[in-house]
Amino acid sequence: MQREPPRYPLKMDIEFDKLSNLPSDVTEKILSFLPMKDAVRTSILSSKWRYKWAMLPDLVFDELGFPGVLYKHDKLVKIVDHVLFLHIGPIDKVKLSHQQLKGTTDIDRWILHLSRNSVKEFAFQFWEKHKYKMPSCLFSCQDLVHLDLYNCLLKPPRTFKGFKSLKKLEIESVTLTQDEFENLIVCCPLLKYLTMIDCRGFTKLKIDAPNLRILGLKGAFEDLNLQHTLKLTGICISLEANGDQRPVPGGSSNLLKLLAQCAHVQDLDIHNYFLKVRQEGQALVGEVNSWLDDNQNFQLRKLQIVEVHGISSTKAGLDFIKFLLLNSPMLEKVFCKPASHYSSLELLKKMIQFKRSSALAEIIYLDP
Repeated sequence: MQREPPRYPLKMDIEFDKLSNLPSDVTEKILSFLPMKDAVRTSILSSKWRYKWAMLPDLVFDELGFPGVLYKHDKLVKIVDHVLFLHIGPIDKVKLSHQQLKGTTDIDRWILHLSRNSVKEFAFQFWEKHKYKMPSCLFSCQDLVHLDLYNCLLKPPRTFKGFKSLKKLEIESVTLTQDEFENLIVCCPLLKYLTMIDCRGFTKLKIDAPNLRILGLKGAFEDLNLQHTLKLTGICISLEANGDQRPVPGGSSNLLKLLAQCAHVQDLDIHNYFLKVRQEGQALVGEVNSWLDDNQNFQLRKLQIVEVHGISSTKAGLDFIKFLLLNSPMLEKVFCKPASHYSSLELLKKMIQFKRSSALAEIIYLDP
């Protein structure tokens, strides 16, 4: 009697056929949930999967997908080269954020390649002590919608006319000149979200962005001038002391200027040193009263949420809270976090006695 062949291999063949014949939208979904290194490994599943990974629109090279213990510089460079230069189709998003990416010539080459591929989102973090000088080819990426840069030196070419599609810009520890910054912002007409943290090369912020919705600022800036920002709904700001720890010149005047430019803002979040700055020899309260005399009808008509971090029981800080409560008819919540536990109870007692133009307004105390 002839023996029957085992059925297990046949079953495996059927399973592989099912895997090979999955709809392309399903395979793309599967690959999108995998780290880049695992997505590339799917090429061994079958001939039909060999180059599926090469059509992924989102390419992420970071410590999560490529742990630094296993992927040193040379190995990681080969992987990025392999993925970028074998890629098929459009590239929507690229993230380069790995401590082993140290060679600037390699990074220059990758950014040049991306500038020729209509990339829409680009996030780059450089983890060396010195700043990475961004090549001019980046400024030719006119399809960029989201740009996120850390520890870079920006020098836009004279021919740069802006990012016409950019909606979100995040820059941290980035250096550029005053004129370059102002030109960058004004030449991004669709910009909606702007975040700046510890940037260098300029001290005065002039932001002309008619479509801006959300603004986040942290750093040692002397002045903030918002122009044509009637769509701005949220501000998070932390203006700090200069490196020599002296107060920022004109700080209290700038606080009033900021409030005057926030008539349409719904969420206001203020941190740390911003409330402590003074003009030499002049208290904030005097300026507030003088300014209010000239602007008796001024109100923050859309302000709903306020967060103040690092406030103290000084008259300047208390008058700022009093001003917000009196001139914000739509105010719902004021979150106050004192600079320290010292005299925080006394601070709270004073604040809850302030008059409010909104019947819904409540003060919420946060532990320091």
